[in-house]
Amino acid sequence: VLFLASPASDYITGAVLPVDGGATAL
Repeated sequence: VLFLASPASDYITGAVLPVDGGATAL
């Protein structure tokens, strides 16, 4: 969860995961 909140997750949330940071994917 902390990783999803890090700047490194910007490209992930914009590529495959929803805007909520993939919380719904979990």
